[in-house]
Amino acid sequence: MPTTPSDVDSQLGDFPVSQSFMNLTVEEQDSRREEWKKELTEIEYEVQTMRQVLTAKLRKSQELKRKLGITAWRELQDDISQGLRNVKETSTYQKTAEGVKAGAEKTGAMFGGLSAKIAAIKESDTFRNLEEKVGSAYTNVKAKVVTTSSSSHDLDEALKEAEAQREAAGLEPTGTPTTTPTQTEKPVA
Repeated sequence: MPTTPSDVDSQLGDFPVSQSFMNLTVEEQDSRREEWKKELTEIEYEVQTMRQVLTAKLRKSQELKRKLGITAWRELQDDISQGLRNVKETSTYQKTAEGVKAGAEKTGAMFGGLSAKIAAIKESDTFRNLEEKVGSAYTNVKAKVVTTSSSSHDLDEALKEAEAQREAAGLEPTGTPTTTPTQTEKPVA
């Protein structure tokens, strides 16, 4: 048992003790420690009781929510909605929204003017003339491609007929390839 304040101080180690406590006699210090221990025990008991009450209330709350059909997902949705409402009410959000709206209006005005210019160009005689020339060129090219496609189809049929005639005459088939390789393939590493 410590007999002097310095003995008490050495037992406490690194824990700070007020100077008024250190000025007490050893018996007074022991008495004070007993009071603190008793108070600590009471507080810990109250904390444990509060935890038990809180746990019981949480269980009751979950039971009522289940009976009302309130799910965890619904609670999350409500929390997110409330959070968004809170954000929208801030001055920062409102200033940002006003800035975005002003920017959108300016951009819309710019594109609105551009749309009017494009419409005017489409109505001009030069554009109509160009449009007609491009349209007729497209039609001509399309006609050429269709004609070429059908004539190559006729060529394939003619080759097949010639092959059949060679076989009928007893000659060896020539084995016409359908495609001609233009480049050797290299294996992919």
